[in-house]
Parts: sequence; C-alpha cells; structure tokens
Amino acid sequence: MFIKSIFRTFCSFGIAFFFSCGSGNGVYSSINGVWEGSYQISTYSGVVKYPVCLEINQSGNSLSGKGWIGGSLWKEDISGSIFGNSVDISLTGYDTFDNPVNISINTNVIANRMTGTLTKNSSNFNLDIRKTSKSSCNWADKNLVDAFARNLSRAIADNPDDISGKILSSFITMVPSISLKINGTIYSNWWIGIWEVRDNIHNNEYTVASIINITSGDKGVYWYVNDDNLTDTTYYIGLNTSYNSRLVNITGLTDFSTNPNKVAAYGDFSTSTIFFSDGGFEDIYHNNGTILTETAFLETECNAGSKTKVFMTEIPFYLYFDNGSNSVAVPPEAPFATETVQALYVEINPC
Repeated sequence: MFIKSIFRTFCSFGIAFFFSCGSGNGVYSSINGVWEGSYQISTYSGVVKYPVCLEINQSGNSLSGKGWIGGSLWKEDISGSIFGNSVDISLTGYDTFDNPVNISINTNVIANRMTGTLTKNSSNFNLDIRKTSKSSCNWADKNLVDAFARNLSRAIADNPDDISGKILSSFITMVPSISLKINGTIYSNWWIGIWEVRDNIHNNEYTVASIINITSGDKGVYWYVNDDNLTDTTYYIGLNTSYNSRLVNITGLTDFSTNPNKVAAYGDFSTSTIFFSDGGFEDIYHNNGTILTETAFLETECNAGSKTKVFMTEIPFYLYFDNGSNSVAVPPEAPFATETVQALYVEINPC
C-alpha cells in the first residue's frame, strides 16, 4: 500500500511576577505557574523546534508539578530545585514507541522568561519558555496519546500496533472534545483528533481521524480517506498547496476489504465489537474548508532528505455513516450540521 512509503518518511523524525525572598537554603525566585515555549536547535536547514509546557509548583527551593515535552513526554512528574535565578528540573517517561526518555532542564529565569538547555537523553537543545496566565497546560496525558495511536493505526492499517498511529500521535498537545450520536444515543465530551497530511515528497494527501472515550473502556470512531490520485477534482484534505481552504466531501465510506483508502468504523475495543460503514451514498466525511490558525508549532530536523512541519488548524466538519443496523453521526445533527474543532495539518517537505 502506498501509505507505507509515507511512514518511512515520518520515521526519519526521531519527533509573571518575580521577587527574591530569604530561606534557610538561600535566595530564590518565585516561579509557580504554567510555563510554555519550545526547545529548539539551529541546523543548516533552519530552526528545529518542539513545544514544551510545564506546570510548576514551588515550595521554597523545591520544585514539583507536571511536564509535557512535545513529541516525547506527556504529563510526567517534575522534580527539581531553584537557587537564585538558576533552575534545574528533571522528568522521565516513555514516548509513543515506549522508548525511555530522560529529560533534564537547566535554565536561568529573568522576569517571566526562562532560557537555557534542555537535554533529551544525550542530545542538548536550546530552551525558551515564558510564564503564562493559564491555570494548567491542558495537554493530553500518555494514556490518551496511546489510545489515539491505536485508533489511528486501526484506521490506516487495520492494525492497532502499526507504527503509523504512533508517529502521528506523537504530535499531540491539546485535544478538543465533541458530542456524537451512536445508534441514536448521544454521547458528550469524547476526545477528537483530526490529522490532515500532505507529503510533498511522495505527492500524496490524506485525512485520518479518531474520536475516543477512554473513561469507560477503549471505545472510538475512526476514519481514513487517502487520495491516491491528485489529478482528480475530489479533495481529501481541506487546504490547497497555498494554505487556502477548500471543500472536502468524501462519499461511499466503507471497510478495508472493499476500499482501504475510504474507511470509517466504530468499535468498542474492550469487547472486540466493531462495525464499519457499508459504502452507501450517505456514508460521508465532509469538511467545509480547513483554516490555518498559526505558523508551524513543531518542526523536525532534516533527516534522510525530509523535514516535517506541524500546524494547528480548525476544521468545520461532519461525519455520518451506517451499515443498515448501526449508525454514527458527528456532531449528533450530522449530516445537517457541522462542528468546528481544532486539528493538525502535517506537511512533509524535501530538504
């Protein structure tokens, strides 16, 4: 299947107010709160950057809290210390491939900004983060990231252990929620992730998405639409090559055996219950046109001739499919209404 060459490309990506006060341990700054920014390194192909968010709790010189390191760690425990303006933080965990990741952060804090070094295993990066007014990072935790990895792999390769979902889920930061209707019953606050991918090396475009409930078992909806003919006038992602919006309306969603490039399904994977769309004219993924909301928030290093950029977007969409006995509508009013959600646009470029 052509998609395999795309993921070989992906695999080249590894992926306030301050004051001084006295204490028995000396003078230190106050850095309680949420800090956001990125770690980055300059290469011959440009600046490579990955998002970072830290929720820091301070007690004297001691630091604790939670940390998210883009592409590597999600909601892991922070431990550290601060002396004067010098901050040392460490956190450990596992990436989406279950490889161990050890992070150490050594920075200086001035006003509402910390700059210094982030060491990921044995690699050093420049870190630049700033104090925000947020009460929390509101990023996904590792359990949710892993659930998306399984469902995206089901959508693309009909295999929850395929590497494709692990790669795409590594780009997750915040995850929006949505309501949907399954067999006539409305459910609220399920997590949703939509990825639109343009591979400018292999000249391919596709959308893959999942809606997940992990609070009452491993349940989810997923769909995958892959354009293997870019010369036609049916579009599979809602951005053109100039980043302008365009309409997506994919009909006849089905199962893998009928068409592996137009798949939609619902599954309760804790009980191995699953049903697919049956390819009828009413089985539709519709996108009114993707909106690019900011410049790339994540850029990978040039490796083996490719470099990946990830952008935050907004997608007004609906999904509806059935198989005669079962049905899914997202939002619940679909196909007569759309819902706008934050999504990700992934661009793979030669370098």
